[in-house]
Amino acid sequence: MAATKEKRSDTGARLVEGPQGRRSRLTEIASYFLKLGFLGFGGPLALMAAYQKDLVEGRKWISNERFGQALALIKALPGATATQTAIYLGSVRGGRLGGIVAGTCLIAPSFFMMLALGAFYTSVEALAWSKPLLFGMQAAALGVITESVWRLAKPYRGDAVFWVVTAVAAALTALRPSMEPLVIIGSGILGALLLKLSELGPDKKRNLAAFALPAFLVGSSGASLGILTKLVGVFLKAGFVVFGTGLAVVPLLKHDVVDTHHWLTNQQFMDALAFGQITPGPVLITSTFIGYKVAGLVGAAVATAGVFFPGFFNILTWFPIAERKLGNSPYTRRFVLFAVGAVIGSILVTVARLAAAPAVGGTHTLAAVVGGGALLLALFTKIPVWLLIPGGGALSIALQALVGS
Repeated sequence: MAATKEKRSDTGARLVEGPQGRRSRLTEIASYFLKLGFLGFGGPLALMAAYQKDLVEGRKWISNERFGQALALIKALPGATATQTAIYLGSVRGGRLGGIVAGTCLIAPSFFMMLALGAFYTSVEALAWSKPLLFGMQAAALGVITESVWRLAKPYRGDAVFWVVTAVAAALTALRPSMEPLVIIGSGILGALLLKLSELGPDKKRNLAAFALPAFLVGSSGASLGILTKLVGVFLKAGFVVFGTGLAVVPLLKHDVVDTHHWLTNQQFMDALAFGQITPGPVLITSTFIGYKVAGLVGAAVATAGVFFPGFFNILTWFPIAERKLGNSPYTRRFVLFAVGAVIGSILVTVARLAAAPAVGGTHTLAAVVGGGALLLALFTKIPVWLLIPGGGALSIALQALVGS
């Protein structure tokens, strides 16, 4: 019999060393997250609620206190919170390999679903009835996104500073969409710096401000050759600036995919968003559809790997150290408040632009009716997203048929 002994994983969890113990834990991790990958409808908040109920309170993988501390820090990281939390919980249970298994199993089902949607999209798009269907789904998706933004802001709604940051970020994003990543990261850094400044004396404040302003204004850019290299650049950048929710990637991707590279039309991008909402698992899986439309199966793999790589890298490398040292830091909480405010501001601007774009398959009035209905249903009922968005498509077909008759 293989020798076994108890040790701690990279994240501090107790692991049973030995082939049988490791296989048992990895099988448990794979089974849970694969099932959630197939059934995890409802967006990031639904996934987070499942983790809390099943893994924290149910299976006791981690204490409530540690989960809360880790979650506060994960929200301050670039990358979708729900996906990175899955990687974190997998690593707590099964070390780095457990984290890789958890994240991969959560993403895999929706990856293959999006591949199928991408493969059949062109043939479906050619059918006459598909235009009002896709139009209604697009409008409903915008309503659902607006409701998700409202829920994302829930912890900060009573904070006036949060709304100031949101308004400023919205204005900056509206004026210069390409600055969206810098606005989000810079807002978070600014929040932490302002808290630090409030704790310093007058002389130190002057010195710190002189250093901080140039650092806040520094950006990065680069050129690349080949479509796959461009895809890697776009989706890596997106993965590194997604704060709080996968929906934060919408403004950046629209700017790069539609406005800059012209890989997708505005309507195709909207369809990709709708498909990302109705499939289970992370909303970031929209990247798979975009990558497939740009460069086929390889493009889908490259885009998906690019957008999710930062989450795996962060959680499985330096995060355990940061968790021990920064979990309860007031600077972390301040960074999150400012960064999430900037995220919400940029998302609202993009939603407004998408809603104002030329309508294909319907009218703006119809879009307002369907989108507003989806928003109200999302706010005041428990109808799942994967029913709301197709329901918007069905309502669009019915209303246009009624008006036509």
